[in-house]
Amino acid sequence: MTIAGSSPAVFRAAMVNLGELASYATAKDLWLQYTPLHDGVIVHTLSAIVSGFFAAVCSTPADVVKT
Repeated sequence: MTIAGSSPAVFRAAMVNLGELASYATAKDLWLQYTPLHDGVIVHTLSAIVSGFFAAVCSTPADVVKT
């Protein structure tokens, strides 16, 4: 039994996680490698901002289908 609308919601959740996890780790590595910043609150905040942007970009198609 499938609940109506669950497939697009699951697809969207998967896309958000894909965008967040991959971009956060990559952004953090790049901030540490190419800037004089050290691993701390600033690097984590900047990485989270980048991650949030890519999560939004990845989830937009699923949001449109879901709506």
